[in-house]
Amino acid sequence: MKRLLYPCLLAAAVTGMLPASALAASFDAGLTVSLDQFPAPIVNTFGYAVLNNANLSPTLAEAFGNASASATTSTSVYNAGVLTFTAGPVSGGASPLFGYAWAESGGESQTINLGNLTGSGGPTPPARVLTEAFHGIYSFFIDATSGPGETAAAWVGFDILDQTTNTILFDFDEAVSVANGGSASDSLINVAFNFDVSIPANSIEKIRIDPIAGGTADVPEPATLSIVAMGLAVLALGRRRDKAGRGAL
Repeated sequence: MKRLLYPCLLAAAVTGMLPASALAASFDAGLTVSLDQFPAPIVNTFGYAVLNNANLSPTLAEAFGNASASATTSTSVYNAGVLTFTAGPVSGGASPLFGYAWAESGGESQTINLGNLTGSGGPTPPARVLTEAFHGIYSFFIDATSGPGETAAAWVGFDILDQTTNTILFDFDEAVSVANGGSASDSLINVAFNFDVSIPANSIEKIRIDPIAGGTADVPEPATLSIVAMGLAVLALGRRRDKAGRGAL
């Protein structure tokens, strides 16, 4: 009986019929970005406007098998001279027998129109290129955990994009990933950053924030192990019957 029991226990373990609390892949991520110091307007020289045209991407969360995923809708708010964008939080996890989870949150902030009024006639000064300095802060957290045979990852990032010239003024990316057991995480709070925008005379530069937060967790189906374990069980059963047959002779 014991010869049959051991392969059956193995088959049960790899197919999930036994508790497998050590097997769990999961992720968490979130990001907040703020432009907190706008350049001061200069009469007849420089001015700016924040357009209420944020493009918040629909939350994307998918889960298959024994898994779950969730994503919070991103936000973009301009208030009292501060433009703040949040992406996430997102989270998800997968467990045996099989599961896959994926989630993402992000979008585009309001557009900031920066106007160089020089050289436009009237009371404005002679034409010249203006270079304006911007300041901001960002905070984020990412976490990924996996068990044996599993993978998980989490990421955050953002670009400050000049839409007029299609150039990136500032970018940040951070990610963690784990495979086959273990965990990894990272977080920072209120990290300062800055960048400059050059505005040609009598023109407008358009800038915006493009942030994202996301993650995945994957527990593959142990099909091969299941077949091997079932084969061992059948083999043990065959030997037991063969022994019983010999004993009856």
